[in-house]
Amino acid sequence: MTKTDQRTGDLRGLALTLRQLEVAKWTAVELRRVADDQGWEWSEDTGVPRLRTGSPFGEAWLSVVDSTLEDYVTTEEFVGLHFVIAEKGTRAQEEIQAFREAHEELRDVLGPSYLLGADDTDVSFHWDAPDWGAPYVRWRDQAGPNLIELRATVHGTVLTLRPKGPAEGWYCKTVEHSAGWVGGFVISVLASENVGLQLPGVTLHSEWRDYGAHLAKALRTRAAEVTALGLTQSQGLYTAIPGTGTGLAFSLSFGEQVEVGITTILEEDADLESMDLPSMGWVQAPEERRYEDDIVHLAPVQQYDEVNGVRLALMLLEVAEQAGLDSPEGLLAAEDLAWLPWVDHSFGPGRIKDYGFALRVTQ
Repeated sequence: MTKTDQRTGDLRGLALTLRQLEVAKWTAVELRRVADDQGWEWSEDTGVPRLRTGSPFGEAWLSVVDSTLEDYVTTEEFVGLHFVIAEKGTRAQEEIQAFREAHEELRDVLGPSYLLGADDTDVSFHWDAPDWGAPYVRWRDQAGPNLIELRATVHGTVLTLRPKGPAEGWYCKTVEHSAGWVGGFVISVLASENVGLQLPGVTLHSEWRDYGAHLAKALRTRAAEVTALGLTQSQGLYTAIPGTGTGLAFSLSFGEQVEVGITTILEEDADLESMDLPSMGWVQAPEERRYEDDIVHLAPVQQYDEVNGVRLALMLLEVAEQAGLDSPEGLLAAEDLAWLPWVDHSFGPGRIKDYGFALRVTQ
């Protein structure tokens, strides 16, 4: 393999370098060979293997297989080669903007991203996530053993080369055995790059207390994550009230602002007048919202980087409980699709597997 030409300060050049690296077994011997081919210096001065690449992005970090990953590797001794391409900012807005700009630039050289989403901020693969969220973008190669990933971390925005197997196997097992505590979401597009991709099912909750804590975390980070990914998300939550013949519907919108509303789109609606909605924090929606969007009450609008997820979750679930819903199992989510603005629509919309809302999905 010949050394890849990488212009100084060029994120695109770094992405092309990672795409062209031939790493199959992810052993120390193989990675030392790759480093020699690229003219990189292997260093273990800090105890963590690093590659001095001469890149303006600094040293590349190698993440080793530890006890939490032993079940997910075969030949691998390492599970990631990482470059910090944007340092941690002083404010969440700075980090979110840096991630978004990096994603936009990388699409020009790596092409559209057909797999993206956000991990639970408490559970992410090998790198701790910042408090504001854990968005990631993955470029998978159907034929190859590796993937390229852009991820928000406590160190800043990181561009990574990873072996597919350990990362995806770890994620599936973690979600399946989490008893419903792992949140986040995954958007996948029906494209050849995602052949062989497996996503675990969503674990449902039967107790309001547990579900409230889970939902609060999702509401707190979702707007920042979709903003970092260059998206918006709208989500409807519905329920039939047992024994009444009436129903209840919520509208959730995530982008640079978070809006949670109560709607009247059902033919028979719950008796909202019997509830003291103002005491819960709800206000009447403006008249135009009633006519245009069927929204009758709204929670206070919050900015994407200042969301009080606990407050929003309590407001939503208190209405559901007062309407007579016995458990969160009675809540349903509308089928959630995402038209990714940078993806050719001939591939169809991206389907969202939502572990943060953790509800049955209507078809």
